[in-house]
Amino acid sequence: MTSLAAALAALHRVPVEEAVDAGVPPREPVLAREDLARTLTEARTAVPLPERWYAHWRSWLDDDRHWAHQARLTHGDMHPGHTLVGPGSNAVTGVLDWTNAAFDDPAADFVDPYLAGGRPLLDRLLSAYRRGGGTVQPGLRERVLLRASFRWAHVGLLGVRTGRPAFTAVARERLAVPPPESGTPPDPAIHPAPDTPALP
Repeated sequence: MTSLAAALAALHRVPVEEAVDAGVPPREPVLAREDLARTLTEARTAVPLPERWYAHWRSWLDDDRHWAHQARLTHGDMHPGHTLVGPGSNAVTGVLDWTNAAFDDPAADFVDPYLAGGRPLLDRLLSAYRRGGGTVQPGLRERVLLRASFRWAHVGLLGVRTGRPAFTAVARERLAVPPPESGTPPDPAIHPAPDTPALP
């Protein structure tokens, strides 16, 4: 936990210039917001999404408070399968698969740990992240939960695009539960099925 949090804190402190020099194109939060909006629009009819979830996510995307953060270098796919752990210890020694590396909301790197371990793990990870030099901005935890719930729009759409109805079925099952009421942080409380792909 401590080593993963320290690794994330260090990643999110990488200067923009260094990341750009390494080949990561610069991107402002507004562009990530636009990408998510396009996904939502397509998934609404292709999956299709329940209207109550569509309205919930549309409200998130339209709320400027969720997009006032400064973009940082993120891994974008920080699920357990992409972390290397040293022999005889629980310390993270490396991170694999940087395909989704981008300038984005730091919340993106907490989604997979949250889906793997729920709110207790997320709270411990954020505390360790702060101790490790990371900045826990106002609203960071809520943005993690929002992005985690949006995972199922991604999964449902992936099933449609790739002809894998099992993915779409899992997404529909997860979204059968109504979204939280306005002002209440969402809690998908749903861990990915074993064959469900991790997505940013």
